[in-house]
Amino acid sequence: MKFFRLFHLLSILFLTPSLHAQSSYIDSLSRIIIQGQNETEINRAKLLLAESMMPKFIDSASVFISEARVVLHQNDNFNKALYYNVKGVREWFSNRYDSATVCFRNTLSLENDPEIKPKKAQAANNLGALLNMQGAYDSAKKYLEYSLQIDEELGNQRGITKTYYDLGVLHSRLDMYEISMGYYLKVLDYQIAKHDTLRLIHTLNALGIVQSKLSNSSNPIQYYLQAIALDKQYKGIDILGNTYSNIAGFYNSHNQYDSTIYYGLLGLENSVNGPDSQLVTLYTNIGTAYSNKKKYALAFDYLRKAKALLPDVQLPIVRTALLLTLGGAYSATGSLDSAEYYITQAMELARSVNSLSWLKNCHFAMAKNDSLRGNFKQALANFQIASKFQDSILNQGNLSRISELEVIYKTDKKDTENRVLRKQNELNNKIISIQNWLIMLSFVAILFFILFLVTQYRSNKKLLRKNKEIMEQKAEIDLQNIKLTELNQTKDKFFSIISHDLRGPFNALMSLLNIIVDDYTSLTEEEKLSILKSIRKNSENTYNLLINLLDWSRAQRGLIHNNPEMFNLSLLVDEVFEILSSRASQKDHELHNEIPEDTSLYTDRHLMSSILINLINNSIKFTPNKGTIRVSSRLSDDRLTICVSDNGIGIPGNKLDYLFRLDSDINRPGTENELGTGLGLILVKEFVDLIGGTITVSSNYTKHELAQGSVFCITVPIKSE
Repeated sequence: MKFFRLFHLLSILFLTPSLHAQSSYIDSLSRIIIQGQNETEINRAKLLLAESMMPKFIDSASVFISEARVVLHQNDNFNKALYYNVKGVREWFSNRYDSATVCFRNTLSLENDPEIKPKKAQAANNLGALLNMQGAYDSAKKYLEYSLQIDEELGNQRGITKTYYDLGVLHSRLDMYEISMGYYLKVLDYQIAKHDTLRLIHTLNALGIVQSKLSNSSNPIQYYLQAIALDKQYKGIDILGNTYSNIAGFYNSHNQYDSTIYYGLLGLENSVNGPDSQLVTLYTNIGTAYSNKKKYALAFDYLRKAKALLPDVQLPIVRTALLLTLGGAYSATGSLDSAEYYITQAMELARSVNSLSWLKNCHFAMAKNDSLRGNFKQALANFQIASKFQDSILNQGNLSRISELEVIYKTDKKDTENRVLRKQNELNNKIISIQNWLIMLSFVAILFFILFLVTQYRSNKKLLRKNKEIMEQKAEIDLQNIKLTELNQTKDKFFSIISHDLRGPFNALMSLLNIIVDDYTSLTEEEKLSILKSIRKNSENTYNLLINLLDWSRAQRGLIHNNPEMFNLSLLVDEVFEILSSRASQKDHELHNEIPEDTSLYTDRHLMSSILINLINNSIKFTPNKGTIRVSSRLSDDRLTICVSDNGIGIPGNKLDYLFRLDSDINRPGTENELGTGLGLILVKEFVDLIGGTITVSSNYTKHELAQGSVFCITVPIKSE
């Protein structure tokens, strides 16, 4: 009986490269663990270090994984995903496949977060590879394709290549070898470019296995020899046993049993620390070769060694191959009951993973065993079943071949189209060569025209830039002129006040004082009292003028600021009336405070006091004897309007717009020829602006009816305390 050879493929997990190439990486992680202060960073370093240590130092890696378990209680999804993935790999290497599956699923169940998408791709790939190894091919394909989708979105070529490899393994186990080879060839170029020697060796082994399955393929030994050369060339990569095992399997399938035994023994020599599944594969291949050489004692010796390791091997294909080989050996030696037992077990395993090729082999073996029993009817039934499986395999192979032929057809069609295009291009080139001199002439003309346009454009652009600079300079000069004009007006106003408005009152004071000094003895008491009253009146006016001048000077220098506070407005008006009561009584004026007693205001108390003093002072000045001056208020939403009204001589309509302007020259004398500068109202306007208010003025002045009076209103915001 011909037994098909067994192969073993180690699924490569997402691990960092070999330790000797990662010494600086490991050193940096170790420093973080020893010297780090941030617990999150320390735990992450422990997990990354554990990842790099497996599978060679799995016990040490387990210590770091246990210490980092606290990340599951922290709000860091990246560290959680890293923990689940690293622990899943540890569980896989420890043959705890169910626990590994749970870990990878935990990563996939975490909330979607761009930061952990690479970890989800890694978990999906590892879970797909694990399910593939266990024979759950449909689920494996689903997770591998999900991993591929994420890595393609991220542009992670390394992850894409890893998934291509695992899809190659999956299709190889489904006997879809053309598709499998397509995936492996995609992987090969990337691994060569990245000098990923470990994975390259596995890919070369996989290509050898697939080529040995394709009847029209070249000798797969070339791939195995390349893998052996790389394994011996690079230190630290010790997987020769796997390659020798695949070579032994190839020779076994081609009935070259001496070569099978030779390479099988080489594989055992290089698999001292290899996985149990690899040892079982080697023992099975050697046992199969000895059985076919009819050296059954030696065959059973190796097959029993393989059977002893079987409880620790979970790979369904490895178990199926050994059980079928045992069944064949027992059948060949006449132990037909034992043969039936092992063939039946092999058949159940093959059926559990839906392996058509192994089901075919099992039914052929059972048909032979039934034939030896003399049960030809059952033998025929098994033979027919095996033939059906053979047909299914051929149909499946044909489907793969059809897909491959479609690709070839599309490629050939594209090549044909390219040839037609090349001929058309040749014809076009001839036409172009004839027209070249016209094109060159046109090109030169266009070039000169473009140069002209470029020159003109640059000239215009330069001119526009100069004009823009001139306009900007002019605007700057105009702005400076405006500021200079304002400064000149301020200066002129200041000098006017000093030279005229201050000098006048002092001259009057000096004249009155000279009269008292020179004519003191000749003056009556009434005359002396009258002169003293005049001196007091002039002194008060001069004092008020000085106060306004000082405040205005401070305002021009920016020394007055708005310092708001909450105060009672009615009480403030009473205080202002008290200050001005002497002046008001001289003209027998009545002062009325019509502000409600509970009116509060949140603003600068000193500025509001100065505003009221100047406005009431102005009303006293332009209101005849026995006049009335009122201060009232009205509330509207969040603003308060305060009005100072009088029944004085009023203001001409053409003067209203100039009251608050520095460049105006409105110096009307009061009802008793009181002199003024107009500075008080200018100061009022500046203080009102400073506290965020507005001021308006209205007057009923007419030429024939002078005593109509004026109303000054300021509106300010109210703020709660």
